[in-house]
Amino acid sequence: MLIELKDEAVSLLYSACQKKLDKSEIEKTLEPARSGFGDISSRIAFLLSKEEKKNPAVIATKLVSKIKKSDYFDKVEAIGPYINLTLSSKAFDLALNKILHEKESFGACPQTKKQMMVEFFHANTHKGVHIGHIRNISLGESVCRILEFVGNKVIRANYQGDIGPHVAKCLW
Repeated sequence: MLIELKDEAVSLLYSACQKKLDKSEIEKTLEPARSGFGDISSRIAFLLSKEEKKNPAVIATKLVSKIKKSDYFDKVEAIGPYINLTLSSKAFDLALNKILHEKESFGACPQTKKQMMVEFFHANTHKGVHIGHIRNISLGESVCRILEFVGNKVIRANYQGDIGPHVAKCLW
């Protein structure tokens, strides 16, 4: 779904700038918008200002006036040199329907079928576990599950190699 939204934003900007830039260049200008400024932001006006020798804010306003209505975006506005796009309720409906239809396979990509070893959580055998260890356990397990989701065979590893004076003292 994110790919469709990105492609739609790129297409809108591509047609508005009258094909002066490649779609790949336009795609590089997209980024998440700051809070309160829509959902997707583009700094395309900065690229065009170099060619046209004009103020980027003026270029952004000009581009927004040329952008056509879209199913995915309710509002397109220029704030300074940035073009901000706000997702429509239809975009959220499409995303939700896709999630409900695909269920557990939502977000899956082609199967890689590789074998990988992920090493995480090295607790000291003679000290207590603290919140930092819990964080590492959670992150390591999350990485393993994501790798398994895309078809990898994951081997979870935990290296208990904490041998030092404290272990010798404990055994003594």
